[in-house]
Amino acid sequence: MARPQKEGLDYFPHDCDAFNDEKIEALVMLHGPIGYMFYFVMLERIYRTKDFELKISDAETKQIFARKLSITTQEFDSILFSSLKWGCFDEDAYKKRGVLTSNGIKKRANVVVKKRNKMRSEYGLRISDAETKQKLTRNSSEKGERKEKKSKVNNIYNPPYSSPLKKNNEHSQDDQCSNEHSIPVDQCSKIQGGKIKYAEFVSMTNDEYSSLVAKLGDENKVKRCIEILDNYKGANGKKYKSDYRAILNWVITRLHDEESKNSNNPENQERREMIKSLYLS
Repeated sequence: MARPQKEGLDYFPHDCDAFNDEKIEALVMLHGPIGYMFYFVMLERIYRTKDFELKISDAETKQIFARKLSITTQEFDSILFSSLKWGCFDEDAYKKRGVLTSNGIKKRANVVVKKRNKMRSEYGLRISDAETKQKLTRNSSEKGERKEKKSKVNNIYNPPYSSPLKKNNEHSQDDQCSNEHSIPVDQCSKIQGGKIKYAEFVSMTNDEYSSLVAKLGDENKVKRCIEILDNYKGANGKKYKSDYRAILNWVITRLHDEESKNSNNPENQERREMIKSLYLS
């Protein structure tokens, strides 16, 4: 269901020196503060109407407003007469159509109405464009489905790299990732030059990785070397022409030092003795 269009205004300008306006000043002089109140209560109701004209000619309407202002109907008529006489409202419009309004009221209101209509027009064009696009989309649904399927295929991640321990180079470079290694998938992405990214800052070829596994005899040690080098390069911004050569040059030595330190740790020795005693008992 369409939203109903707004009519009238939610607010209107109130000049800071309105009290010093000679027309309003006359109402206050003749009728006291209630004259000031009368004028702005009428303005509020006028600006809320569709045409910015308040019908007030019948006796019942006057009685309602009189009670709203806590005055008698006679007092209301007296203030109304003064407001028309002093030009607060258009006297001719009241005499001919029984409405309260003025050129100034409509001039100020029309500024808001023009802006509102402009916004409605622009919004309507946007809605129309959106509906047109929806129709075009429906007419070319098959084409859109093909594009979507193609996009999904392109976004599929390459399968994990092939095992570096395989002797036969049966697979292409695109098949260099395999599930036989436990390197996380997000850390194993193919890059330029036939190298594989084993960590954020460490990459090498499949053959280089296989060579490290053969040298160290334990794939977990290779992973630890990659972790050491990755942390070092990430922390220091260091770059190597060959990460494989860097591991051979100093990372393996660092790994041996780390293992030696762990083996000499008294806590580790106590743990080994405890495990040994459990097996022997």
